[in-house]
Amino acid sequence: MNVKSLVLLLTLFVSSTALTFASGNKNTNKQSAIFEDETPSTARPTKAILSVQPFSLIAGGLDLAYEQKFTSLLTARINFGYFLSADPIGYDDSFSDMDGFRAELQLRRYVFSEKHQTPNGVYIAPYGLYRQISLMHEQWVFDPIDGSGTSTIVKEVASAASGGLLIGIQFVTKSRITLDMFAGGGVFLPIDDTSSDEAHLPVVNPYKKTIAPKLGFSVGLAL
Repeated sequence: MNVKSLVLLLTLFVSSTALTFASGNKNTNKQSAIFEDETPSTARPTKAILSVQPFSLIAGGLDLAYEQKFTSLLTARINFGYFLSADPIGYDDSFSDMDGFRAELQLRRYVFSEKHQTPNGVYIAPYGLYRQISLMHEQWVFDPIDGSGTSTIVKEVASAASGGLLIGIQFVTKSRITLDMFAGGGVFLPIDDTSSDEAHLPVVNPYKKTIAPKLGFSVGLAL
């Protein structure tokens, strides 16, 4: 093999290698573009939400909720709140040492939400609720003969169950923070109503038989 043939062969080899490398880069770039196009532009779907009702902190409690997605438009939310306060808000100075809790279950059906975005949108939710409270109450017992009186400390206990319907809306932001607001109402039925008069709240008495409104607001984190 002479020198010209060797140079020609080497030139063809280098050219072929360069063309192969360039073609490989082009295919790689094309595959990357396809991969990027196929990557969803939306954030990863929300499967569950852990939230807190901030207004419960004002009343001396901590009210937490966990919402779990089951189907494309259906979720269930479990709510549990515990309340403890030496000077319970909403009661006068004769009440002290409040201790109570509430447990609630909501079944949420999202009606204005794309399937992959649930639980983000407008929903309708039937709910069931149980609540209980105990307080120490200072009572005065008067003697009708001489007009004197004595102070007596009594433990007041009341509990009730409730069921009804809620309509709400929940937002899930890009940073995975959630805002949830709902309103509705239901029937309140007493279970232990021996102290329901004393355990009443200023606007509505949730420990007596009644139909009353129900409002809620919570802030959470999408999981």
